Amino acid sequence: MQSDLHTFIHSLSQNEKRYFKLQASIGFEESRKNYWHLYELILGQRNYNEQQIKLKLGSTRFAQQKKHLEEKLLDSLRSFHGSKSMVELVNRELSNYHIYSTKGLYRRAGKCLKRAEELARRFELYPELLRILEDSIPLIIQTAAPKLIREQIQIIRQEIPLIQEKMDLSLLIQQEYLYFITMNKENEFLRRTEDAQNALELVGQLENKICNKSIPAIAKCYFKYLTGLCFFLCGRFKESQKAFREELQVFEQFPMLKTTYADLYNRSLGNNALLAISLNQKKQLDSLFSSVSLIDLTGTSNKTNDLRNYLLRLRLYVKQANWSSAAQYIQASQIALITSEHQSSLKTESDYILFDTLRVYLELHEYRKARQLLHRFLSETDATLKTDNYVMARIIFVLLQLQQEETELAESEWKSLKRFIRKNNRELTFETQTLKFLSKLISIPSREKQQQTIRLFVKELEQLKSKPEGQMTLFCFDLSDWLIGLKLTN
Repeated sequence: MQSDLHTFIHSLSQNEKRYFKLQASIGFEESRKNYWHLYELILGQRNYNEQQIKLKLGSTRFAQQKKHLEEKLLDSLRSFHGSKSMVELVNRELSNYHIYSTKGLYRRAGKCLKRAEELARRFELYPELLRILEDSIPLIIQTAAPKLIREQIQIIRQEIPLIQEKMDLSLLIQQEYLYFITMNKENEFLRRTEDAQNALELVGQLENKICNKSIPAIAKCYFKYLTGLCFFLCGRFKESQKAFREELQVFEQFPMLKTTYADLYNRSLGNNALLAISLNQKKQLDSLFSSVSLIDLTGTSNKTNDLRNYLLRLRLYVKQANWSSAAQYIQASQIALITSEHQSSLKTESDYILFDTLRVYLELHEYRKARQLLHRFLSETDATLKTDNYVMARIIFVLLQLQQEETELAESEWKSLKRFIRKNNRELTFETQTLKFLSKLISIPSREKQQQTIRLFVKELEQLKSKPEGQMTLFCFDLSDWLIGLKLTN
């Protein structure tokens, strides 16, 4: 049985739990007793069991007790995060403004409204700024000279369309940002020229619309992120890195965004680190890793942050060919590679971790572990998502079968893979060359000639890696790099 309250409580960070405990300890003992006991019982349950809790608390007014606990939790979190969020600070000043206005203390009300407006303008909180301008009209009517009322309201009327235009541009950017996020969940890269051109044109059109326009800082972050993601999907990694760096610069200009949009900031740091590793830019990595580790996230976001940190550390070991350290890191971390949660929301991160773990097992000749990992991936993954990675996994599986002298199984898997590639219209350069290579490898009985065939294929892959398509295809798992050291023993 699922419970939103159970999920809510278990999503709290340690700091949030400590603060809630402190807040609860201040209350009157009798009023605190029931909701605190309920909180501790739910916190102690890994899987929610309402009947067990009712046996301990009693079922009388149980629904009201849950509601009371939820309200207390919300009060605590509002108080805990109130000083971190500019929106909360603006809302607090607006609330004070309305209280003072109701009591006829217009001078104090005006000061609160002015502070709220200054915060909203400074941090580009345009929805809040609209509310402030609208809420200021009653104060103008009460305090301004009659001949100035019309003039001041006219100034507000002139500014409102300008604010609405900025908000509309911001929504447009977020709309396209979500489009690219969804695209990345489905595709590792846009390897077809037509698909890449369409994505680049979309970003170009959006850039023309916002050119010389004033947009909120967070909209700039979203735009730089989707631009970086677009270039990444098209295999233009240096341009992608440039866009992600520009996104980080916006976060540095508006530090409060790092807290309000911590997950976006974390992803930007992660993307920069991933590209720095791939492009062998070691000098940048220490500062990027330090920044990632300092981010304060909660609940699911914190788990996501841990997963990304693990991914980056493991990928760095793999890039450095430090296989023993990578194996120790895998063993020590005990990260669950593929879960239903990762498959749906963290498919990209999960795939990177899987292929890097696989590479470590292959380099250390732990073929049993490698095959188990591949079998699990191929049986559980959705082949319609990240099809390039699914195909790569099947290619490695065929090679492992040949390495273990399971020629008949390898040939059967090769035929199945060939059908899959044709059915899904994936007959691109890499797939075509690889299917021919596997066919030759299967048909050659001599191990020596097989090794020669592998060496020739590695040369083909190295030529392909000099082009964007090859760089995209081998980004997640560098097949040519692994094949260089592969020995098909007798």
